[in-house]
Amino acid sequence: MKVQDVLILYRIFTRHQNRTGGVIMEVGGAVNLYPVLAMLPFYDRVIITDITDANLHYLSSQISKLDKVWMQYIDVIRTFDLSLQGYDFQAELKKKVHYQRVSVFDLQTDIVNHISMNFLAESITDKYTTFYDACQCVKKAVRKGGQITATFMSGSTGYKVNGHRFPAVNISTEHVIDAFADMKEAFAVNIPMVGNPVRKGYSGIIYYQGKR
Repeated sequence: MKVQDVLILYRIFTRHQNRTGGVIMEVGGAVNLYPVLAMLPFYDRVIITDITDANLHYLSSQISKLDKVWMQYIDVIRTFDLSLQGYDFQAELKKKVHYQRVSVFDLQTDIVNHISMNFLAESITDKYTTFYDACQCVKKAVRKGGQITATFMSGSTGYKVNGHRFPAVNISTEHVIDAFADMKEAFAVNIPMVGNPVRKGYSGIIYYQGKR
């Protein structure tokens, strides 16, 4: 991933983070640590949910020792955010991060004040109804007055890995706004990716923010 893409992701994931502590839940984020590492300095506790043994095992291994790819990401954001020069991401991961085995569709209602979901709802299905259901489950899980921040791949058509096709729903900002209907102070904006994309089959990133 290019430096400019890393900084775009960092700006997205930290744009509206809570700078005074508290708890945030990252839904379905056991293998995508970009948002987790970005939000880590700004919260007292980070709860990560996932459902697969492999993903949770990977998360556990990264809490113990981050792979080189994540250390490279940290190096880039330290140069961008000088306040993080002395911040020990590995130690803070061990102290702050907790994980739960739970599906996005089985989240309890009214559990936290801030929920983050990144590249999940549009990437687990090729059906719009399932995408909407996932977003509604996240909406119900955040408390009244709480905030949801989320990112989605726009124009995604799915992708193949070793011959296995992973589904996706081709969504726009309008789909995202509709999926989180009745949220307050809500907006969604599409951000085209710079240079070569992380993978083929999508055109940009949709950033969403809203309050319940």
